Amino acid sequence: MLAWLGILLLIAVCNSKVQVPDNEDNMFLTQSLFTAITQDCEEFYSEKGLKVGSDAAHFSVFASKLQAIEDSNNNVENTYLSAANCFTALNDDEMSHWLGAVPPSHDHEYDTTGRESNPIVGQHEDIPHEYDRRDDDTTTPAKSQGSCGSCWSFAAVAVLESAYLKLTGAKPSEVDFSEQQLLDCTYEGETGRDGCEGGWMTEAWWNLKNRHDNHLVSEVDKPYTIKDRTCSTAGLRNSFSKVEITKVWKSDDDSAITTPMGIQTAKDIYKVSAVAVAWRMETAFSSYKSGIFNTPCIDTQVDHALTLVGYSAEYFIGKNSWGTKWGEAGHIKLSRTTGNLCNFLRYVMYPEVKCRFGVDRSSGKCAENSSPTEAPAPLCTRRCYRGKECYIMDSSTGDMGCKCPIGFYGFNCAVKIKCEKKDKTRCNKKKLRWPSGKWQYKCDTKMGYKNCPHLCGHCDKH
Repeated sequence: MLAWLGILLLIAVCNSKVQVPDNEDNMFLTQSLFTAITQDCEEFYSEKGLKVGSDAAHFSVFASKLQAIEDSNNNVENTYLSAANCFTALNDDEMSHWLGAVPPSHDHEYDTTGRESNPIVGQHEDIPHEYDRRDDDTTTPAKSQGSCGSCWSFAAVAVLESAYLKLTGAKPSEVDFSEQQLLDCTYEGETGRDGCEGGWMTEAWWNLKNRHDNHLVSEVDKPYTIKDRTCSTAGLRNSFSKVEITKVWKSDDDSAITTPMGIQTAKDIYKVSAVAVAWRMETAFSSYKSGIFNTPCIDTQVDHALTLVGYSAEYFIGKNSWGTKWGEAGHIKLSRTTGNLCNFLRYVMYPEVKCRFGVDRSSGKCAENSSPTEAPAPLCTRRCYRGKECYIMDSSTGDMGCKCPIGFYGFNCAVKIKCEKKDKTRCNKKKLRWPSGKWQYKCDTKMGYKNCPHLCGHCDKH
C-alpha cells in the first residue's frame, strides 16, 4: 500500500501544474498516506516511545509538511526533490531527538589554530574538479543515530573511519568504530550532561586523544544502544591502534564567498579525509529525497552534524546519520553555487590522524607495531583524596591525575551520575518525608555524604 501511495504522491508533486485541491479526495489521499507511512515507521518511532498515527495533532503536522513538500517540488528554483518520510509527522520537539550538534560555550586550546595552516592540505595545490571518497573506499556507509541527539558522535566517528581507511588501506567492511564509546565518554562526569542531549565533534576527538590515549573500540565490542551509558572500554581491543590523533583542526572556510564556494573545504576532503560540518535542520532538509539541495535556512543557528565525503563544482556530498532510507542512500548533495547554505562552512573540522608506528615502505600504508609486545602501561602511583582514583593522562609521558571512579562525580565523588532501577527501588523504600533540603541534611548527617546518591532524589544506604 505504501509503495502505491508513494507513486501517487510522486506523480502529484513532480507535476508543476498540480495544485492541492481542497476536497474530500485530497483529504482521503493525505489520510491514507499518513496512515501508511506512520504504520511503516512504527518501529522507527517506538525507539523514543513516540506514538504517531492515531491523533489529530500528528496528522495536522503531516498535512502541513506535505503541503510544504508539494510547494517545494512545484518551485522551479529548487534543484532537488522532496518526499514524505518518517519525519513528516513529527513536530519540532520530536524532531530534536534526531539532531544533537551543540557548539561548546568556549573553545579548547586545540581549536585556536585554523586548519588552513595544515601543511598536509597546502594552499595552492590543484585538486580534481570532482571527487567522491565512496569511489576509492575511504568512507563507510551511512548509519542511523536513532532517536538520540548523537549526530555529533556519528560525524566524529565517520571522519575517523575515513582517515583510518585512507592510512591503513583497510576495506570499509572491515572498519566500524563505536559511536557509543564517544557518546559515553566525551562528557563523562559533567554535571547533568547526557550525550544524547547533544555534543560537538572536536570535543569528542580531543577527549579520545588526551584522555583515552587514542583507544577506540569497534561497534562489535561496544554496540550502539541509542542512549548514554557509563564510559568503559576495559578489556576491549583497540581497533584504532595503527593510528593516532595528533591535532584537531577547526575554523571558518574563508573561501565561502567564492564560486564554487568552499575551495578550502574541497581541499580538505581530497587531501586529508572526510570532514565534519554543522548544519541547521529545517523541514526542507528533513524531507530531502534526491538532487542538489539549494534551499537556504531561515535560522542559521546549527543543530545537526553531517560528514562531507566528496564534492563537484556544483555541490558537496554530505553523509547524514538517519539511515540509508533517507535521501540518496543516506547522503545529500549540498549546493556550492547558491551561497553558504545554513552557514555550514563556518563549522568545518577534522582531526589530524597519523600512523602510530610509521609507514610500511612496501605498501605505503601504516605499519604494524614492530615490538613483539606492546610496552606495559605505566603504573599509576599518584596519591588521590576525597574518593578520587589515579589515572594516566598521557601514556607517552606518564603524567598522572586524579578523578572520580566511573559513574560518580562531585564532592568526595559521592554523587551518582545515573541511578539504575534497583537503586531507585532502594531509594523509594528509604526515602524521608522532610522537604528536599531537610532530607538531604538528614541523610548527610546520619549516613554520610558518600552514602547518599543525591540524583536518586531519596536517601539510600548502600
